[in-house]
Amino acid sequence: MQYAEIEGKIEAKSLEPGDLLFWSLPLIKLNESSSGDFLSAVVASGNNAQSSAFHVAMIKNASSIVHSTTEKGVTEDDILNYNNLHLNLGKSVLITAMQLTGQIASIKLKALNWAIGKIGKKYNDIFNESAVNSKGEEAYYSCQLVRKAYEYATGEQIFKVHPLNFNNKDGTKNSFWIEYFALRNMSIPVDAYGSHPAKMAQSPNLHKVFDTIVQDSQSNHQLHEQLIESLSLTT
Repeated sequence: MQYAEIEGKIEAKSLEPGDLLFWSLPLIKLNESSSGDFLSAVVASGNNAQSSAFHVAMIKNASSIVHSTTEKGVTEDDILNYNNLHLNLGKSVLITAMQLTGQIASIKLKALNWAIGKIGKKYNDIFNESAVNSKGEEAYYSCQLVRKAYEYATGEQIFKVHPLNFNNKDGTKNSFWIEYFALRNMSIPVDAYGSHPAKMAQSPNLHKVFDTIVQDSQSNHQLHEQLIESLSLTT
């Protein structure tokens, strides 16, 4: 079986429930990206990170993830179905599977179960560090859910927070975010702290197990097989 891999084969270090999947735009798509939609604006917000990751989820098993999306808030999704949402929009995605280093399986499971307990909570549309959305409801954005889950499980800050960025590379405010926050009767947050998938993906507490481009149904199912293989290495 030939996988659409970026770097070699699955490494000996394997995945467990609670480990992470990151979604990025492949370089060819990243170069075509504009600031006219939410996904592109999120990618641009991480423009000083060495990654184009725009989303992160916790692995439940080879078929399912727990994550927070703009459409559903905190939810459990079938991985293939979630990827199909991007494919149906004509977007190829780079999926990177990453292992939490220095954390035993029970800690990862504790973090995962905390996140599962938040299913039904809203998406944090204003990226408030207090985990409250524009309507005053408990809410989480994708990497905030992961970060808070591991803070709960370990009692420590596994993933660092950093100043949130809503600017273009030249330092000017991104027009998408100006309009986005105006619709919520807010100015762009200044000196606010939080997290971004692109920066989380660079954490020294993560180890890459594999990455692969999903560009069609076949490569989507190949991802599923890779997850089965890497998760089976723990049993």
